Amino acid sequence: MTKKSECSIKVGKHHAGITRREFTRRTAALGVSTAFAGTVGGVTGIFSESAKASPKAGGHLRLGMAQGNTSDTLDPALMVTEATNLINYNCKNFLAETDHNGALVPELAESWEADGSPLRWVYNLKKGISFHDGKSFSAEDVIGTINYHISDESKSALRSILKNIKEMKADSPHRIIFTLAEPNAHFPFLMTSLPIDSIKDGKPYDFRNGTGSYVLKEFEPGIRTIFERDPNKWEDHVGFFDSAEAVPLIDTASRQNALVTGEVDLINRPDRKTWKRLAGAKGVVVVQYPGRLHRTWPMHVDTAPYDNNDVRLALKYAVDRDELNEKILSGTGSVGNDHPISPAYAYFNSELPQRTYDPDKAKFHLKKAGMENLTVTLSTSEGIWPGAVDAATLYSESAAKAGIDLQINKVPNDGYWANIWLKHPFCASYWSGRPTEDWMFTSGYAAGGSWNESRWAHPRFNELLKAARGELDENKAREMYWEMQQLCSDEGSSVIPLFADWLDAHSDKLAHGELKSNRELDGLRPIRRWWFV
Repeated sequence: MTKKSECSIKVGKHHAGITRREFTRRTAALGVSTAFAGTVGGVTGIFSESAKASPKAGGHLRLGMAQGNTSDTLDPALMVTEATNLINYNCKNFLAETDHNGALVPELAESWEADGSPLRWVYNLKKGISFHDGKSFSAEDVIGTINYHISDESKSALRSILKNIKEMKADSPHRIIFTLAEPNAHFPFLMTSLPIDSIKDGKPYDFRNGTGSYVLKEFEPGIRTIFERDPNKWEDHVGFFDSAEAVPLIDTASRQNALVTGEVDLINRPDRKTWKRLAGAKGVVVVQYPGRLHRTWPMHVDTAPYDNNDVRLALKYAVDRDELNEKILSGTGSVGNDHPISPAYAYFNSELPQRTYDPDKAKFHLKKAGMENLTVTLSTSEGIWPGAVDAATLYSESAAKAGIDLQINKVPNDGYWANIWLKHPFCASYWSGRPTEDWMFTSGYAAGGSWNESRWAHPRFNELLKAARGELDENKAREMYWEMQQLCSDEGSSVIPLFADWLDAHSDKLAHGELKSNRELDGLRPIRRWWFV
Protein backbone atom coordinates (compact mmCIF):
# COMPACT_ATOMS: atom_id res chain seq x y z
CA MET A 1 0.00 0.00 0.00
CA THR A 2 1.41 3.36 -0.96
CA LYS A 3 1.19 6.57 0.92
CA LYS A 4 0.95 10.01 -0.62
CA SER A 5 3.27 12.37 1.18
CA GLU A 6 3.21 16.12 1.12
CA CYS A 7 5.78 17.57 -1.19
CA SER A 8 8.45 19.72 0.35
CA ILE A 9 9.92 22.94 -0.84
CA LYS A 10 10.67 26.15 0.89
CA VAL A 11 10.41 29.56 -0.60
CA GLY A 12 12.52 31.68 1.65
CA LYS A 13 15.70 30.09 2.93
CA HIS A 14 15.74 26.34 2.56
CA HIS A 15 17.09 24.06 5.23
CA ALA A 16 14.89 20.97 5.16
CA GLY A 17 11.62 19.79 3.67
CA ILE A 18 8.35 21.32 4.83
CA THR A 19 4.75 20.29 4.25
CA ARG A 20 2.43 21.82 1.68
CA ARG A 21 0.42 23.44 4.49
CA GLU A 22 3.53 25.11 5.94
CA PHE A 23 4.69 26.07 2.47
CA THR A 24 1.34 27.70 1.77
CA ARG A 25 1.42 29.61 5.06
CA ARG A 26 4.93 30.94 4.59
CA THR A 27 4.61 31.82 0.92
CA ALA A 28 1.31 33.61 1.34
CA ALA A 29 3.24 36.51 2.80
CA LEU A 30 5.63 36.49 -0.15
CA GLY A 31 2.97 36.12 -2.79
CA VAL A 32 4.63 33.03 -4.16
CA SER A 33 2.81 30.21 -5.90
CA THR A 34 2.18 26.95 -4.07
CA ALA A 35 1.37 25.10 -7.27
CA PHE A 36 3.80 22.25 -7.07
CA ALA A 37 3.49 18.52 -7.02
CA GLY A 38 3.32 16.09 -4.17
CA THR A 39 4.86 12.71 -4.51
CA VAL A 40 4.35 9.17 -3.41
CA GLY A 41 6.68 8.17 -0.62
CA GLY A 42 7.36 4.92 1.10
CA VAL A 43 8.12 1.57 -0.45
CA THR A 44 6.05 -1.51 -1.13
CA GLY A 45 6.98 -5.01 -2.14
CA ILE A 46 9.38 -7.60 -0.79
CA PHE A 47 12.33 -6.49 1.35
CA SER A 48 15.14 -8.16 3.15
CA GLU A 49 15.91 -7.52 6.78
CA SER A 50 19.27 -6.29 5.58
CA ALA A 51 17.60 -3.11 4.35
CA LYS A 52 17.46 -2.06 7.99
CA ALA A 53 21.16 -2.62 8.65
CA SER A 54 23.66 0.19 9.20
CA PRO A 55 25.86 1.05 6.22
CA LYS A 56 29.39 -0.31 6.07
CA ALA A 57 32.13 0.31 3.58
CA GLY A 58 33.77 -2.09 1.16
CA GLY A 59 33.15 -4.43 -1.73
CA HIS A 60 32.64 -4.30 -5.49
CA LEU A 61 29.08 -3.83 -6.77
CA ARG A 62 28.11 -5.54 -10.04
CA LEU A 63 25.08 -4.03 -11.75
CA GLY A 64 23.22 -5.56 -14.72
CA MET A 65 21.46 -2.83 -16.71
CA ALA A 66 18.49 -3.24 -19.03
CA GLN A 67 19.93 -0.51 -21.24
CA GLY A 68 23.23 0.31 -22.88
CA ASN A 69 24.12 1.02 -26.50
CA THR A 70 27.27 1.38 -28.54
CA SER A 71 25.99 4.85 -29.43
CA ASP A 72 25.94 5.99 -25.78
CA THR A 73 27.87 9.16 -24.99
CA LEU A 74 29.23 10.99 -21.96
CA ASP A 75 27.84 14.28 -23.24
CA PRO A 76 25.11 15.11 -20.66
CA ALA A 77 23.15 17.02 -23.30
CA LEU A 78 22.78 13.83 -25.35
CA MET A 79 22.22 11.25 -22.62
CA VAL A 80 18.89 9.49 -23.01
CA THR A 81 19.41 6.06 -21.44
CA GLU A 82 19.63 5.06 -17.80
CA ALA A 83 22.94 3.35 -18.55
CA THR A 84 24.60 6.72 -19.15
CA ASN A 85 22.53 8.73 -16.68
CA LEU A 86 23.85 6.31 -14.05
CA ILE A 87 27.19 8.07 -14.50
CA ASN A 88 25.75 11.52 -13.87
CA TYR A 89 23.85 10.40 -10.79
CA ASN A 90 26.81 8.70 -9.12
CA CYS A 91 29.89 10.57 -10.37
CA LYS A 92 28.43 14.06 -10.31
CA ASN A 93 26.29 16.17 -8.03
CA PHE A 94 23.27 18.43 -8.37
CA LEU A 95 22.47 21.67 -6.57
CA ALA A 96 19.72 19.75 -4.76
CA GLU A 97 18.06 16.37 -4.81
CA THR A 98 14.72 14.96 -3.74
CA ASP A 99 14.56 12.42 -0.94
CA HIS A 100 12.28 9.36 -0.77
CA ASN A 101 9.37 11.60 0.27
CA GLY A 102 9.90 14.07 -2.55
CA ALA A 103 11.35 16.72 -0.23
CA LEU A 104 14.09 18.94 -1.59
CA VAL A 105 17.42 18.52 0.20
CA PRO A 106 20.66 20.42 -0.44
CA GLU A 107 23.53 18.89 -2.35
CA LEU A 108 25.97 21.38 -3.91
CA ALA A 109 23.75 24.25 -2.82
CA GLU A 110 23.81 25.22 0.83
CA SER A 111 20.56 27.18 0.71
CA TRP A 112 18.22 28.96 -1.69
CA GLU A 113 15.47 31.52 -1.47
CA ALA A 114 12.99 33.38 -3.62
CA ASP A 115 13.86 37.07 -3.51
CA GLY A 116 10.37 38.45 -3.01
CA SER A 117 8.74 36.41 -5.79
CA PRO A 118 9.40 33.29 -7.85
CA LEU A 119 10.84 35.52 -10.59
CA ARG A 120 14.19 35.89 -8.82
CA TRP A 121 16.03 33.12 -6.97
CA VAL A 122 19.19 33.39 -4.86
CA TYR A 123 21.41 30.34 -4.36
CA ASN A 124 24.22 30.03 -1.83
CA LEU A 125 26.69 27.31 -2.79
CA LYS A 126 28.73 25.07 -0.52
CA LYS A 127 32.42 25.88 -0.14
CA GLY A 128 35.46 23.62 -0.02
CA ILE A 129 34.26 21.14 -2.68
CA SER A 130 36.56 20.02 -5.48
CA PHE A 131 36.13 18.14 -8.73
CA HIS A 132 37.94 14.85 -9.22
CA ASP A 133 40.78 16.65 -11.02
CA GLY A 134 41.27 19.04 -8.09
CA LYS A 135 39.50 22.08 -9.56
CA SER A 136 37.50 23.97 -6.91
CA PHE A 137 33.73 24.03 -7.36
CA SER A 138 32.23 27.51 -7.72
CA ALA A 139 29.41 29.50 -9.27
CA GLU A 140 31.35 29.44 -12.56
CA ASP A 141 30.60 25.72 -12.89
CA VAL A 142 26.86 26.13 -12.30
CA ILE A 143 26.49 29.01 -14.74
CA GLY A 144 28.66 27.34 -17.39
CA THR A 145 26.76 24.07 -17.07
CA ILE A 146 23.40 25.79 -17.50
CA ASN A 147 24.66 27.81 -20.47
CA TYR A 148 25.85 24.60 -22.09
CA HIS A 149 22.35 23.11 -21.86
CA ILE A 150 20.41 26.19 -22.96
CA SER A 151 22.57 27.44 -25.84
CA ASP A 152 20.85 27.82 -29.20
CA GLU A 153 22.78 24.90 -30.67
CA SER A 154 22.14 22.59 -27.68
CA LYS A 155 20.13 19.41 -28.15
CA SER A 156 19.75 18.92 -24.40
CA ALA A 157 16.39 17.80 -23.01
CA LEU A 158 16.96 20.28 -20.19
CA ARG A 159 16.89 23.21 -22.59
CA SER A 160 13.10 23.41 -22.62
CA ILE A 161 12.86 23.67 -18.83
CA LEU A 162 15.91 25.91 -18.27
CA LYS A 163 15.45 28.40 -21.10
CA ASN A 164 13.19 30.44 -18.81
CA ILE A 165 16.37 31.65 -17.10
CA LYS A 166 16.82 35.23 -18.31
CA GLU A 167 19.98 36.09 -16.40
CA MET A 168 22.51 34.42 -14.12
CA LYS A 169 24.80 36.59 -12.01
CA ALA A 170 27.46 35.48 -9.54
CA ASP A 171 28.03 38.26 -7.04
CA SER A 172 30.59 36.05 -5.27
CA PRO A 173 32.28 32.71 -6.07
CA HIS A 174 29.59 30.89 -4.13
CA ARG A 175 26.42 32.94 -4.63
CA ILE A 176 24.25 33.07 -7.75
CA ILE A 177 21.22 35.22 -8.52
CA PHE A 178 18.86 33.75 -11.12
CA THR A 179 16.40 36.05 -12.84
CA LEU A 180 13.64 34.30 -14.77
CA ALA A 181 11.72 35.55 -17.79
CA GLU A 182 8.51 34.27 -16.19
CA PRO A 183 7.73 33.41 -12.56
CA ASN A 184 8.28 29.77 -11.64
CA ALA A 185 7.62 28.52 -8.11
CA HIS A 186 8.91 25.11 -9.22
CA PHE A 187 12.39 26.41 -10.06
CA PRO A 188 14.28 24.64 -7.22
CA PHE A 189 13.00 21.30 -8.50
CA LEU A 190 14.63 21.96 -11.87
CA MET A 191 18.01 21.89 -10.18
CA THR A 192 17.52 18.24 -9.15
CA SER A 193 18.16 16.94 -12.68
CA LEU A 194 21.08 19.18 -13.67
CA PRO A 195 24.43 17.41 -13.13
CA ILE A 196 27.08 20.05 -12.59
CA ASP A 197 30.12 19.83 -14.87
CA SER A 198 33.56 21.38 -14.45
CA ILE A 199 33.90 24.60 -16.45
CA LYS A 200 36.88 26.48 -17.87
CA ASP A 201 36.56 29.48 -20.16
CA GLY A 202 32.78 29.17 -19.97
CA LYS A 203 32.57 25.60 -21.29
CA PRO A 204 32.74 22.01 -19.94
CA TYR A 205 36.21 20.62 -20.53
CA ASP A 206 35.89 17.01 -19.33
CA PHE A 207 32.54 15.21 -19.07
CA ARG A 208 34.21 12.54 -16.92
CA ASN A 209 35.02 15.09 -14.25
CA GLY A 210 32.58 15.49 -11.37
CA THR A 211 32.26 16.21 -7.67
CA GLY A 212 30.45 12.95 -6.84
CA SER A 213 31.56 10.20 -4.50
CA TYR A 214 32.65 8.02 -7.42
CA VAL A 215 35.18 8.55 -10.18
CA LEU A 216 34.50 7.24 -13.68
CA LYS A 217 37.45 4.94 -14.41
CA GLU A 218 36.33 3.21 -17.62
CA PHE A 219 33.53 3.81 -20.10
CA GLU A 220 33.06 1.40 -22.99
CA PRO A 221 29.68 2.22 -24.61
CA GLY A 222 27.44 -0.81 -24.78
CA ILE A 223 30.02 -2.95 -22.95
CA ARG A 224 30.77 -1.75 -19.41
CA THR A 225 31.24 1.20 -17.09
CA ILE A 226 33.58 1.07 -14.09
CA PHE A 227 33.38 3.33 -11.05
CA GLU A 228 35.85 3.77 -8.17
CA ARG A 229 35.19 5.55 -4.91
CA ASP A 230 36.87 8.93 -4.76
CA PRO A 231 39.38 8.78 -1.87
CA ASN A 232 38.81 12.51 -1.38
CA LYS A 233 35.00 12.44 -1.44
CA TRP A 234 33.36 15.22 0.52
CA GLU A 235 30.06 13.45 1.32
CA ASP A 236 30.25 11.28 4.43
CA HIS A 237 26.72 9.88 4.25
CA VAL A 238 27.13 8.13 0.86
CA GLY A 239 29.75 6.18 -1.09
CA PHE A 240 30.23 2.85 0.65
CA PHE A 241 31.38 0.51 -2.14
CA ASP A 242 35.06 0.48 -3.03
CA SER A 243 34.11 0.18 -6.68
CA ALA A 244 31.27 -0.74 -9.02
CA GLU A 245 30.77 -2.08 -12.52
CA ALA A 246 27.68 -1.67 -14.70
CA VAL A 247 27.20 -3.92 -17.72
CA PRO A 248 24.36 -3.88 -20.27
CA LEU A 249 22.31 -7.08 -20.12
CA ILE A 250 19.52 -6.19 -22.51
CA ASP A 251 17.83 -9.59 -22.59
CA THR A 252 15.55 -9.85 -19.56
CA ALA A 253 16.06 -13.58 -19.04
CA SER A 254 19.84 -13.22 -19.21
CA ARG A 255 19.72 -10.35 -16.76
CA GLN A 256 17.66 -12.33 -14.25
CA ASN A 257 19.82 -15.45 -14.66
CA ALA A 258 22.91 -13.38 -13.97
CA LEU A 259 21.37 -12.29 -10.67
CA VAL A 260 20.21 -15.76 -9.65
CA THR A 261 23.63 -17.29 -10.42
CA GLY A 262 25.48 -14.54 -8.59
CA GLU A 263 27.19 -13.01 -11.63
CA VAL A 264 25.69 -9.62 -10.72
CA ASP A 265 24.37 -8.18 -7.47
CA LEU A 266 21.64 -5.88 -8.74
CA ILE A 267 19.43 -5.56 -11.82
CA ASN A 268 16.71 -3.23 -13.00
CA ARG A 269 13.53 -4.12 -14.89
CA PRO A 270 12.99 -7.80 -14.07
CA ASP A 271 10.26 -9.58 -16.00
CA ARG A 272 6.96 -8.32 -14.62
CA LYS A 273 5.18 -11.51 -15.65
CA THR A 274 7.47 -13.70 -13.55
CA TRP A 275 8.68 -11.31 -10.86
CA LYS A 276 7.02 -13.24 -8.03
CA ARG A 277 8.84 -16.39 -9.12
CA LEU A 278 12.10 -14.45 -9.18
CA ALA A 279 11.39 -13.17 -5.67
CA GLY A 280 11.19 -16.78 -4.53
CA ALA A 281 14.69 -17.62 -5.77
CA LYS A 282 17.31 -18.23 -3.09
CA GLY A 283 19.25 -15.14 -2.18
CA VAL A 284 17.14 -12.79 -4.32
CA VAL A 285 15.11 -9.79 -3.15
CA VAL A 286 12.63 -7.99 -5.41
CA VAL A 287 11.62 -4.44 -4.54
CA GLN A 288 8.51 -2.76 -5.86
CA TYR A 289 7.98 0.94 -5.18
CA PRO A 290 5.69 3.58 -6.68
CA GLY A 291 6.65 6.37 -9.00
CA ARG A 292 5.48 8.20 -12.09
CA LEU A 293 6.76 5.74 -14.69
CA HIS A 294 4.46 5.44 -17.70
CA ARG A 295 4.47 3.64 -21.04
CA THR A 296 3.71 5.69 -24.13
CA TRP A 297 3.10 5.20 -27.84
CA PRO A 298 3.60 8.71 -29.28
CA MET A 299 2.34 9.62 -32.75
CA HIS A 300 3.80 12.48 -34.76
CA VAL A 301 0.94 14.94 -34.97
CA ASP A 302 2.44 16.56 -38.08
CA THR A 303 2.44 13.28 -40.02
CA ALA A 304 -0.58 11.66 -41.70
CA PRO A 305 -2.73 9.94 -40.57
CA TYR A 306 -1.86 11.06 -37.03
CA ASP A 307 -2.59 14.70 -37.91
CA ASN A 308 -6.28 13.81 -37.66
CA ASN A 309 -7.52 13.77 -34.05
CA ASP A 310 -10.26 11.27 -34.88
CA VAL A 311 -7.56 8.85 -36.02
CA ARG A 312 -5.73 9.44 -32.76
CA LEU A 313 -8.91 8.84 -30.76
CA ALA A 314 -9.57 5.66 -32.72
CA LEU A 315 -6.12 4.38 -31.76
CA LYS A 316 -6.75 5.32 -28.11
CA TYR A 317 -10.08 3.45 -27.98
CA ALA A 318 -8.48 0.47 -29.77
CA VAL A 319 -6.15 -0.50 -26.91
CA ASP A 320 -7.34 -2.87 -24.17
CA ARG A 321 -5.71 -1.24 -21.16
CA ASP A 322 -7.05 -3.74 -18.64
CA GLU A 323 -5.57 -6.62 -20.63
CA LEU A 324 -2.22 -4.86 -20.84
CA ASN A 325 -2.26 -4.16 -17.11
CA GLU A 326 -3.00 -7.80 -16.33
CA LYS A 327 -0.65 -9.45 -18.83
CA ILE A 328 2.21 -6.96 -19.08
CA LEU A 329 2.42 -5.40 -15.61
CA SER A 330 1.09 -8.38 -13.63
CA GLY A 331 0.02 -6.40 -10.61
CA THR A 332 2.81 -3.85 -10.65
CA GLY A 333 0.97 -0.83 -12.01
CA SER A 334 -2.33 0.64 -13.19
CA VAL A 335 -4.07 1.74 -16.40
CA GLY A 336 -3.32 5.10 -17.97
CA ASN A 337 -5.69 7.64 -19.46
CA ASP A 338 -3.64 9.13 -22.32
CA HIS A 339 -2.02 11.85 -20.25
CA PRO A 340 1.22 11.69 -18.20
CA ILE A 341 -0.09 12.72 -14.76
CA SER A 342 -0.55 9.78 -12.37
CA PRO A 343 -2.27 9.79 -8.96
CA ALA A 344 1.20 10.38 -7.50
CA TYR A 345 0.92 14.04 -8.49
CA ALA A 346 -0.81 16.68 -6.40
CA TYR A 347 -2.94 17.89 -9.30
CA PHE A 348 -4.04 14.55 -10.71
CA ASN A 349 -7.45 14.93 -12.35
CA SER A 350 -9.47 12.43 -10.35
CA GLU A 351 -12.71 13.34 -12.16
CA LEU A 352 -11.56 12.75 -15.73
CA PRO A 353 -13.51 9.76 -17.12
CA GLN A 354 -11.26 6.75 -17.64
CA ARG A 355 -10.98 5.78 -21.31
CA THR A 356 -11.70 2.09 -21.85
CA TYR A 357 -11.40 -0.35 -24.72
CA ASP A 358 -14.26 0.27 -27.13
CA PRO A 359 -13.90 -1.05 -30.72
CA ASP A 360 -17.22 0.53 -31.71
CA LYS A 361 -16.08 3.99 -30.61
CA ALA A 362 -12.81 3.41 -32.47
CA LYS A 363 -14.80 2.60 -35.63
CA PHE A 364 -16.96 5.68 -35.04
CA HIS A 365 -13.92 7.95 -35.00
CA LEU A 366 -12.44 6.25 -38.04
CA LYS A 367 -15.67 6.94 -39.89
CA LYS A 368 -15.54 10.59 -38.76
CA ALA A 369 -12.03 10.69 -40.24
CA GLY A 370 -13.46 9.36 -43.53
CA MET A 371 -12.03 5.86 -43.13
CA GLU A 372 -13.49 2.39 -42.95
CA ASN A 373 -10.17 0.81 -42.12
CA LEU A 374 -6.73 1.99 -41.08
CA THR A 375 -3.23 0.58 -41.47
CA VAL A 376 -0.42 1.93 -39.28
CA THR A 377 3.06 0.76 -38.27
CA LEU A 378 4.25 0.80 -34.66
CA SER A 379 8.02 0.59 -34.12
CA THR A 380 9.15 -1.09 -30.92
CA SER A 381 11.91 -3.08 -29.29
CA GLU A 382 12.14 -5.37 -26.30
CA GLY A 383 14.92 -3.23 -24.90
CA ILE A 384 12.63 -0.23 -24.44
CA TRP A 385 10.86 -1.77 -21.46
CA PRO A 386 10.18 -5.38 -20.47
CA GLY A 387 7.18 -6.60 -22.37
CA ALA A 388 7.26 -3.82 -24.97
CA VAL A 389 6.97 -6.22 -27.91
CA ASP A 390 4.32 -8.33 -26.17
CA ALA A 391 2.36 -5.17 -25.41
CA ALA A 392 2.51 -4.12 -29.06
CA THR A 393 1.26 -7.59 -30.07
CA LEU A 394 -1.71 -7.34 -27.70
CA TYR A 395 -2.40 -3.84 -29.00
CA SER A 396 -2.41 -5.16 -32.55
CA GLU A 397 -4.89 -7.89 -31.64
CA SER A 398 -7.31 -5.54 -29.89
CA ALA A 399 -7.00 -2.93 -32.66
CA ALA A 400 -7.90 -5.50 -35.31
CA LYS A 401 -11.40 -5.73 -33.82
CA ALA A 402 -11.78 -2.02 -34.50
CA GLY A 403 -10.80 -2.25 -38.17
CA ILE A 404 -7.23 -1.15 -37.53
CA ASP A 405 -4.33 -3.12 -39.01
CA LEU A 406 -1.56 -2.27 -36.55
CA GLN A 407 1.65 -3.70 -37.98
CA ILE A 408 4.60 -4.18 -35.65
CA ASN A 409 8.06 -3.06 -36.74
CA LYS A 410 10.40 -4.84 -34.31
CA VAL A 411 13.74 -3.03 -34.45
CA PRO A 412 17.11 -3.74 -32.78
CA ASN A 413 17.65 -2.64 -29.21
CA ASP A 414 20.98 -1.03 -30.00
CA GLY A 415 20.56 2.48 -31.29
CA TYR A 416 16.83 2.70 -30.59
CA TRP A 417 16.95 6.06 -28.83
CA ALA A 418 19.26 7.52 -31.46
CA ASN A 419 17.60 6.13 -34.58
CA ILE A 420 13.94 5.37 -33.82
CA TRP A 421 12.65 7.55 -30.98
CA LEU A 422 11.74 11.08 -32.12
CA LYS A 423 12.18 9.92 -35.73
CA HIS A 424 9.60 7.20 -36.45
CA PRO A 425 6.06 8.61 -36.56
CA PHE A 426 4.59 5.93 -34.25
CA CYS A 427 6.83 4.15 -31.77
CA ALA A 428 7.17 2.82 -28.24
CA SER A 429 8.58 5.02 -25.51
CA TYR A 430 8.44 5.51 -21.76
CA TRP A 431 8.86 8.27 -19.19
CA SER A 432 10.03 8.03 -15.62
CA GLY A 433 7.95 11.12 -14.89
CA ARG A 434 9.13 14.39 -13.37
CA PRO A 435 8.87 15.95 -9.88
CA THR A 436 6.12 18.38 -10.86
CA GLU A 437 3.26 18.56 -13.35
CA ASP A 438 4.79 21.64 -14.92
CA TRP A 439 8.10 19.89 -15.51
CA MET A 440 6.45 16.82 -17.00
CA PHE A 441 4.28 18.84 -19.33
CA THR A 442 7.09 21.22 -20.28
CA SER A 443 9.49 18.37 -21.09
CA GLY A 444 7.19 16.22 -23.16
CA TYR A 445 4.20 18.26 -24.33
CA ALA A 446 5.04 21.97 -24.63
CA ALA A 447 5.34 23.28 -28.17
CA GLY A 448 8.93 23.20 -29.33
CA GLY A 449 10.14 21.07 -26.42
CA SER A 450 13.25 19.06 -27.23
CA TRP A 451 11.63 15.87 -25.98
CA ASN A 452 8.13 16.57 -27.30
CA GLU A 453 8.01 13.09 -28.76
CA SER A 454 4.65 13.55 -30.50
CA ARG A 455 5.41 17.05 -31.87
CA TRP A 456 2.14 18.24 -30.31
CA ALA A 457 1.54 22.00 -30.30
CA HIS A 458 -1.85 22.84 -28.82
CA PRO A 459 -2.46 26.62 -28.35
CA ARG A 460 -4.85 26.29 -25.40
CA PHE A 461 -2.59 23.76 -23.66
CA ASN A 462 0.45 25.99 -24.00
CA GLU A 463 -1.52 28.99 -22.78
CA LEU A 464 -2.58 27.08 -19.67
CA LEU A 465 0.93 25.72 -19.07
CA LYS A 466 2.39 29.21 -18.97
CA ALA A 467 -0.37 30.54 -16.74
CA ALA A 468 -0.28 27.66 -14.25
CA ARG A 469 3.49 27.96 -13.81
CA GLY A 470 3.10 31.35 -12.17
CA GLU A 471 -0.39 30.99 -10.67
CA LEU A 472 -0.48 32.04 -7.01
CA ASP A 473 -3.85 30.49 -6.20
CA GLU A 474 -3.66 26.74 -5.68
CA ASN A 475 -7.32 26.17 -6.64
CA LYS A 476 -6.89 28.09 -9.89
CA ALA A 477 -3.70 26.16 -10.63
CA ARG A 478 -5.54 22.90 -10.06
CA GLU A 479 -8.25 23.88 -12.51
CA MET A 480 -5.65 24.60 -15.16
CA TYR A 481 -3.68 21.39 -14.61
CA TRP A 482 -6.93 19.43 -14.73
CA GLU A 483 -7.85 21.00 -18.06
CA MET A 484 -4.37 20.26 -19.43
CA GLN A 485 -4.81 16.59 -18.59
CA GLN A 486 -8.18 16.58 -20.33
CA LEU A 487 -6.67 18.20 -23.43
CA CYS A 488 -3.88 15.62 -23.54
CA SER A 489 -6.34 12.78 -23.18
CA ASP A 490 -8.88 14.00 -25.74
CA GLU A 491 -6.71 15.88 -28.24
CA GLY A 492 -3.16 14.80 -27.52
CA SER A 493 -1.01 12.68 -29.80
CA SER A 494 0.18 9.95 -27.44
CA VAL A 495 -1.48 6.71 -26.42
CA ILE A 496 -0.60 6.25 -22.72
CA PRO A 497 -2.08 2.93 -21.62
CA LEU A 498 -0.11 2.11 -18.45
CA PHE A 499 1.51 3.47 -15.32
CA ALA A 500 4.06 1.13 -13.81
CA ASP A 501 5.63 0.84 -10.37
CA TRP A 502 9.40 0.62 -10.23
CA LEU A 503 10.67 -2.94 -10.03
CA ASP A 504 14.29 -3.85 -9.22
CA ALA A 505 15.91 -7.03 -7.92
CA HIS A 506 19.07 -7.57 -5.92
CA SER A 507 21.12 -10.04 -3.92
CA ASP A 508 20.19 -10.39 -0.26
CA LYS A 509 23.81 -9.49 0.47
CA LEU A 510 22.95 -5.89 -0.48
CA ALA A 511 21.24 -3.37 1.77
CA HIS A 512 19.70 0.02 1.30
CA GLY A 513 17.65 2.70 3.00
CA GLU A 514 14.23 3.93 1.93
CA LEU A 515 14.11 3.98 -1.86
CA LYS A 516 13.79 7.14 -3.90
CA SER A 517 10.95 6.99 -6.40
CA ASN A 518 11.97 9.75 -8.81
CA ARG A 519 13.73 7.20 -11.05
CA GLU A 520 14.37 3.49 -11.08
CA LEU A 521 17.24 1.91 -9.14
CA ASP A 522 16.69 4.12 -6.10
CA GLY A 523 16.71 7.34 -8.10
CA LEU A 524 19.59 5.94 -10.22
CA ARG A 525 21.87 6.22 -7.18
CA PRO A 526 22.41 2.70 -5.84
CA ILE A 527 26.18 2.97 -6.26
CA ARG A 528 26.41 5.93 -3.89
CA ARG A 529 23.54 4.94 -1.56
CA TRP A 530 23.67 1.13 -1.10
CA TRP A 531 26.11 -1.17 0.68
CA PHE A 532 26.97 -4.82 1.36
CA VAL A 533 25.88 -6.33 4.67
